[in-house]
Amino acid sequence: MSTAILAAPRKRESTVIPSRESVGAWATIAAAFAFAASYFQLFVFPKFPIVPWGDPVLFLENAKRIIAGQLPYRDYLQFTTPGTELFYALLIRVFKANAWIPCLTMAILAAVATLFITLIAARLFSGAAALVPALLFSGFVLPNSLYATHHWFSTVAVLAAAWLLIDDATIRKLLIAGAFCGVAGFFTQTRMVGAVLALAIFLFLEGRQTRHWRHYWIGCSALLLSTGITFVVANIYFVRAAGLSRFVFCTIIFPVRYYPAEPYNTWRVYGATPASNPGVMHVIGICFVYALVPTAYLAWFLYRRQHTAPDETVRRIEWLMALVGIGMFLGIVNAPSLLRLCAASPPALILLACMVRDRRGSYVVGAAAVISILLAVGIPLATQMHRDVLLDTPTGRIAFSNADRYEEFQWVSARTTPGQAFFGQPPLSFALDLCNPTPVNFATTSDFTRPSEVAALVRGLDQSRTPLLVLSPMEYVPETNASGNRSDHMQPFRDFLFANYRVEHRFSTGDEAWVRKGVSFQPELPH
Repeated sequence: MSTAILAAPRKRESTVIPSRESVGAWATIAAAFAFAASYFQLFVFPKFPIVPWGDPVLFLENAKRIIAGQLPYRDYLQFTTPGTELFYALLIRVFKANAWIPCLTMAILAAVATLFITLIAARLFSGAAALVPALLFSGFVLPNSLYATHHWFSTVAVLAAAWLLIDDATIRKLLIAGAFCGVAGFFTQTRMVGAVLALAIFLFLEGRQTRHWRHYWIGCSALLLSTGITFVVANIYFVRAAGLSRFVFCTIIFPVRYYPAEPYNTWRVYGATPASNPGVMHVIGICFVYALVPTAYLAWFLYRRQHTAPDETVRRIEWLMALVGIGMFLGIVNAPSLLRLCAASPPALILLACMVRDRRGSYVVGAAAVISILLAVGIPLATQMHRDVLLDTPTGRIAFSNADRYEEFQWVSARTTPGQAFFGQPPLSFALDLCNPTPVNFATTSDFTRPSEVAALVRGLDQSRTPLLVLSPMEYVPETNASGNRSDHMQPFRDFLFANYRVEHRFSTGDEAWVRKGVSFQPELPH
């Protein structure tokens, strides 16, 4: 970083500070648009949720464990901090297990994230130009990342912390921003670390420019103290229940040593798509995100070396967004999946709009905004026009756009009752309100599934005499190589499975239904 960049630039034009009423209006419009675009991709009009899938279901299953009296780290392995599953546990406690919970949660998270993006952009652009980052977010980013996991909860908390500091960094604001960073850590521990480091560096740059080092040290102390207190208070109950050493193993040692055992938890996931055959509209957004997030901050730095910021306000906010964005990106750079990149994209979108604010650039970003609007409208419209099928389940009527998944859910639904012991696909377990008697949501033939978990899995299935398992072959079929797969710890499970279960049905999804020997089903198939 050169001193010239950090020094206050010559004031060429003043940034127009819009009124609170106009900022509120633009932010409300953007948030409402993002909510509607998300809602109509997650629900079949008027109110039928599309079957919950992906990582949110793992947190929902863990939420059911919490309601049943289990706790993360003590009773089951969880490598993120417990905020997401606790949030879902509260919703299930109030509304019972309903399939709409993760879908509506994601639509609200999308709206809140868009709200903060627009509030920040409104300090950089006047009029409708403040909507550009939010429009890019709604069309290019959201359609491929509508999974209400810890990534989005922590992103919203970090955006709130950054928004508080866009005008000034008073001690009061730093205390509140630190609390938001602590909340981010309650959902994603790495997101908190990246955010705090980014804000501390931002304060250092301000102190270097103003030479008010006393304010810097006091401000950093306030930020760190508030973050630490919030994080400790939020997690102390779970730490005491499991023990500090177990908490450290689950949230620090396990992610470092064993989390990368699966390819989708390494850098190799970069470029992968969440679906085997995504449509053209989704591919456009996928390419945009993969190109933007890893390159935006370097591009912005090089751009600002050649072009001075219009005034001090723009310079300050851009540096804040760049540092926060880099902190978010570094937290997922070891495993940059599409969802993680999408959740880390808001600062990059704001900087992109800043880099193309001249006349020629405005045409480019304007065209991109138009395409994004078309995607934000076209993808939900395509979702609503698709001929979905509905299935009545214990968690409500849910919609399926995939006939193979519908067939699997229908088959299992006809052969189970709510509360029945079941192990296998978590989406089935949650939607049909089944009970997993083991501390494991799924298994792998890598170091990700530890020997102690395999032993607990076998013990839970044996003690409960679970009648039905729905497994993907990837969960138990070992990978073979010349020297053998030394990271495969699933042999005790395979021995137990082959001795006590038989394959009853193979689904077109690739999953297999294993029925306990001696158990027979005489289902009344749904009409």
